[in-house]
Amino acid sequence: MITPEQERQIGSFWSWFQGRERDLAAMDDPENPLWDETLARLKKIDEGLWFEMSEPGGAARDFIVTVEGDRDLFELADAVAAKAPAIGGWKTVSLMPPMGFEFQITCGEVPLDASAMWFRPEGEKSPVDLLIGVPEYSEEEEEAVGNGVLAVLETGLGERSAAQDVGEIEVVALPDSPESQGYRKLSELPAFIEKGLKPD
Repeated sequence: MITPEQERQIGSFWSWFQGRERDLAAMDDPENPLWDETLARLKKIDEGLWFEMSEPGGAARDFIVTVEGDRDLFELADAVAAKAPAIGGWKTVSLMPPMGFEFQITCGEVPLDASAMWFRPEGEKSPVDLLIGVPEYSEEEEEAVGNGVLAVLETGLGERSAAQDVGEIEVVALPDSPESQGYRKLSELPAFIEKGLKPD
């Protein structure tokens, strides 16, 4: 439920955004003071709101309203994005979109290759519990790898699907023959979810 005060703050935020559009379009560094000002104004709507921006130089620049996976704030993020005015050169997006699994990240000092991970579903209903097989996984790095896998799923599936379609996650060392033990490549997870969480 969006409150009248939140409605007012959403309108105020977009009015400010329009007034600073040129400066925002030129911003390419989170260290820019304008980045903090933008975030502070967004948080006047709700403390749980955050934002990301695509790199400048494309046909249109994405302004992404994110809530770090907090499902209780999805409706609010949708409302903020829906009330964005039409501004040339900008596209407003509610929640982080899916990016696929062809990428690498570093969590702490642990490098993770999303394209080398596999998953095994533990059930057929949404949200589905998953075993995530990680090559060369070490339990000494359990916390860093666990946090990294969460980031991988949110990036690959998108914020909405990662929060709504995925249940409990257990990270394990990838078996030598993952297919024989019911694992699938992580890149197949979006299609698995799309089919209604039913194996072939």
